[in-house]
Amino acid sequence: MIEKNSHVFSITSHNSLEETPYIDESRESLVEISQYINHLYKTVKETDQIPIKEIEQYIIPLISKASTFPHLFQFFHHDYPSTEYICRHNLGVTIVSTIIAKWLDLSLRDIERVAMSALLRDIGNVKIPSTILNKPGKLTKTEFEILKEHTIFGQQLISQSEGGYEDIAIVALQHHEREGGQGYPFGLRSEQIHLFSKIVAIADIFMAMLSKRSYKEANPLFQVIKQMHHEMYGKLAPDIAIIFLRRILDLLTGQKVILSDGQTAKIIMINKYHLFKPLIQIGEEIIDLSIHPELEIERLMD
Repeated sequence: MIEKNSHVFSITSHNSLEETPYIDESRESLVEISQYINHLYKTVKETDQIPIKEIEQYIIPLISKASTFPHLFQFFHHDYPSTEYICRHNLGVTIVSTIIAKWLDLSLRDIERVAMSALLRDIGNVKIPSTILNKPGKLTKTEFEILKEHTIFGQQLISQSEGGYEDIAIVALQHHEREGGQGYPFGLRSEQIHLFSKIVAIADIFMAMLSKRSYKEANPLFQVIKQMHHEMYGKLAPDIAIIFLRRILDLLTGQKVILSDGQTAKIIMINKYHLFKPLIQIGEEIIDLSIHPELEIERLMD
């Protein structure tokens, strides 16, 4: 399993996910956060006010606790505490953003601000018609233009709420901006985008690719990591994205995988020079995939 000590993760053994009081406690935190997210959106829709201080005092500590969950990424992929996509996605982005902030060694204050920013990044959706938010298929051009306004609404809602912080409001506005200027609402480029916005954008894309929707199946975790690595330049902050992807891959050490030829193997060690060609074990044999171009990891075993 993976032990945590002062925000530094290390591999201590290769056991599969076990039910422990610690895991149960983390799962309970996720359920509480999920329930609060549903309550929060209803409250803001009715009042146009975000209970910032309540979130700081009650929800942020739960997020901090949940973001230490040892097998968090596998847990999110298979066992969400909510069946509603918007709530599931918001929960996932919040936890993953918090983990990234920890992996970047940000201060405790900034980690908490990132958590708050991720939780509230889509709060402007309360102003978007539910027919657009819940549409099962692809949005029309007009519908997408309406959806994009949630960034403006989110910034306004946070700014006008008591205790609303400027950096949290900025993330609501910027979390769909992209490094190369191809995002929205303003087409900002790298140097114009706030650090917290860059972190939340990575978590948002990761969870969107990993999640099942009514119109698409969930992508396998290993394929999501490969695709994000391939597409990150020009879209995501590469210095943050590479840290994130490497740390996730490190967490996969000891996991069983299916290879492109159908064989089952176990990841022994990640190769930092060839991230997707790790050292693997098949039976008693140790194989370096970096010298076997014909072999690829297809997916993790369930």
